[in-house]
Amino acid sequence: MHDTFDYWVDPNAEMTEELRGALDDAADSMLDSKKLAGVEAAYWTRMGSKEFLRWSMAYDEDAVINGIARLHAKRESAIDGAKFLGAFRSCGIVIPVWELVRGSEAEDIEKAVADFWPGLKAAIENTEPLDSNERRARAGIISRQVTLR
Repeated sequence: MHDTFDYWVDPNAEMTEELRGALDDAADSMLDSKKLAGVEAAYWTRMGSKEFLRWSMAYDEDAVINGIARLHAKRESAIDGAKFLGAFRSCGIVIPVWELVRGSEAEDIEKAVADFWPGLKAAIENTEPLDSNERRARAGIISRQVTLR
């Protein structure tokens, strides 16, 4: 994670006033985000007055969606009051998103997310066919999914 976009610029390049301004403008548009320590590739993010958990999954997209659908069908997709919203794709990676309890900070969700991970991982790695409730949950998740390019 970087706090600025300075890493975009070759260290040997001249830092002109125009370039500095463009980098500062880009940095001003960054969302407040923090990587969670207890699990891989999970990020607390504040967007306006709401907080979210965005969790990049290094698994096949269908396996992730099926796993979340399995939990969602059993009403177990929430994380300590955080509601599962859906998922988006970016650069070929599926990123499930939960809306956190308003005012939550990254430190507030660390333990709950780490505790949630074993059940989610087991659901993702489950290769049994989905039952009718799980298929219905999966269809709902897919209908809300977006792709960022």
